[in-house]
Amino acid sequence: MQKLNLGCGKNYREGWINVDCCGQFKTDVAFNLDQPWPWVAESIDEIYCGHLVEHIVDLVLFMNEAFRVLKVGGRIEIKVPHYGHPWAYGDPSHVRFMSDESMFPFSKNAASFRHLGITCSFILKKTEIIVDKPRGIPGEIRWVLEKGK
Repeated sequence: MQKLNLGCGKNYREGWINVDCCGQFKTDVAFNLDQPWPWVAESIDEIYCGHLVEHIVDLVLFMNEAFRVLKVGGRIEIKVPHYGHPWAYGDPSHVRFMSDESMFPFSKNAASFRHLGITCSFILKKTEIIVDKPRGIPGEIRWVLEKGK
């Protein structure tokens, strides 16, 4: 089973292929994900992206590549800071703010976005807003998307 932990940072996962572009963290592969990925089509079972996608410049390329490398039935889990949380604004390397609707254009029900170069058509399995309990506001958004047949 092949699993990618993209943008691993300090979150090194045993049994996963840990990928990050920064040389300051332990990785298995040092790679900038703002370009076509080195993995073969339909070779990956699972992808995890914890606080990575808000740093990706070309989100269309990123999501198309995730779809390409995932096997049918493979899943990608994405976690990002909610656009209304201070975390979203506190990091100067963030290139986008995201809401619970941000993954819809990459779903199979979003044909109206295909003119943007989106070739993936994920099944959106779960959207979750995680509350920052001490502040009482949305803190993170978590999606689980699946590559269907």
